[in-house]
Amino acid sequence: MRNSVLQRIGITSIACLLSIVFSGCTLGNQRSDVVGYGLDGPVIDYNTSTVAGYTGGSLAAFPRVNTGFSYVDGMGNRLADTEFGTVQVKLGKPTRVDMSINEHAQFSDGQPITCDDILLSWLARRPQKNNLFHAMSMPGLSEISTITCDPHSKHAKIVFRSEQLPRDWLALFGAGSIMPWHIVSEKTGVHDIRKLLSDKNSKELHRVADFWNHGWRLDHSPLDLDRFVSSGPYKIANVGDDGTITLERNDKWWGDPARVSKIIIYSTRANLKQQIRDGHVRVADISSEDTNPPTPEESTSAVISSENIMQLRLSTHGVFSNVQRRRAFLRCIPLEKITAYIARNNEVTTTHSEEVHSHIPAAIVPLDNEPVAQQISSWTTLDRRPSSTRPPRRQRVNVVYPAGSSHAQHIIKLVSEDCKSSGFSVVGVPTEVYTGEILSSSHAQAALFGTAGAVGPGGSFDSASGLVGLSPYRLPDFTSGDARGLFATVRRLNNLQGETMPIQQDGSDRYVEFAHSVAHFQQYVYDMGYAIPLYVQLRWQFVRNDLQGVTQGRSAASVGWNMDRWGI
Repeated sequence: MRNSVLQRIGITSIACLLSIVFSGCTLGNQRSDVVGYGLDGPVIDYNTSTVAGYTGGSLAAFPRVNTGFSYVDGMGNRLADTEFGTVQVKLGKPTRVDMSINEHAQFSDGQPITCDDILLSWLARRPQKNNLFHAMSMPGLSEISTITCDPHSKHAKIVFRSEQLPRDWLALFGAGSIMPWHIVSEKTGVHDIRKLLSDKNSKELHRVADFWNHGWRLDHSPLDLDRFVSSGPYKIANVGDDGTITLERNDKWWGDPARVSKIIIYSTRANLKQQIRDGHVRVADISSEDTNPPTPEESTSAVISSENIMQLRLSTHGVFSNVQRRRAFLRCIPLEKITAYIARNNEVTTTHSEEVHSHIPAAIVPLDNEPVAQQISSWTTLDRRPSSTRPPRRQRVNVVYPAGSSHAQHIIKLVSEDCKSSGFSVVGVPTEVYTGEILSSSHAQAALFGTAGAVGPGGSFDSASGLVGLSPYRLPDFTSGDARGLFATVRRLNNLQGETMPIQQDGSDRYVEFAHSVAHFQQYVYDMGYAIPLYVQLRWQFVRNDLQGVTQGRSAASVGWNMDRWGI
């Protein structure tokens, strides 16, 4: 694991710690038994697998609230979570994975976690035509042939379509993906989850989909906290009118209890930067900007390179419903000027930072395999030859970007200047709170996102995770039109076992094959006018010197991936 954020204890902090028992000493404006955690995603959905949840920072907020068979650590590695359950791979024709949930596993309301909850996850997230669920799917879910389990059992047999496991198999039912079926059943009156798996358009399926899409939203009031049950060391105790989210220990958790009694999450909905200035935040992970507050007293900070690749994503509605027009717009993006600006800015940042290793991305997804990355860097260049298509009459393009981001503002200014001659009037729209849902509206034609549509922390060493959500809104209907080709490319990438099987039986190098596929995939995404990669995001992170157990967070899981191990 790479070096963690430095954690130095000052004399004042030590003295305070020694007197907590006797005097209820406070550090700054925050009680000693409470940790304020700041992140720059909006966190508007408890369901991490919806478009709003996945792209809005919920994975960084709730990694130890909604657990699963695996999790992403701060460095972006995908790891098995044996506290939740175990998995056993049985190779064959076809290959099978047996999943067993811990016999003691239960939700915070005392109801057992069962394979019915796994079935709900598959029902909602599997790619299918005209899907009623607004889910951020994963390509490996389409490789599942059947999931069999007895009602209320803790064991599930997952059978894949072929003898080869998809690259993302361990992530398919990871942290945040398993929501409580018993809550859905109670709120919708639908009791047979197995019937829904073969049901295409019943009233029951519509009710379940509507609840799954909207039933765990955090930006609706009043909230019924009884439905926000937890499967991890923490549970939601309160959601404030100001957008703050309070987590407390889950007394039904079957593993080691969380060390800190309460964590208060300050997102962009909760006026994050002001909360930092006021001393309410002990640990934070936000985009590095020159408009950020100064590092709080008695804290250690660093600017680090993340696995989050910032990209411009286009809507496929309205002005950009035509693929030729999307292509024309992407061709006028001044990548060379953006590259120069980012490089120049990084040089300035480095003088004030302990660590910066940012670079211009060679691909639209992070690559955990160095030989693959080197291959792609050597030959991957987008074919951006001018189009013979006549430029449109002046078309207004609203580009949504995070409010307060000077980097984004400057980049959109560069785009505006260079795209005038191509017939586009580009207008930046600073927005405090938005998620991947924004491109389904008529108000935005483009937006700045990170890997897989992230707003806030994003990215992963797991390349397959970067394939999630490649369409502007969500994974499209894969059985028709342009999306069929996109899905075929994603599936091919996902099924190449580059890291573990470098040499194929015919002697060809899988590294090379995988690199070629990534290059082809990136060109395809660009040709279809879906997105274009711009730069690797730098993250500003700080931690109070009295808080132990915090490591750097370079991925979508941020620094909160092990929040139950934080200690004061």
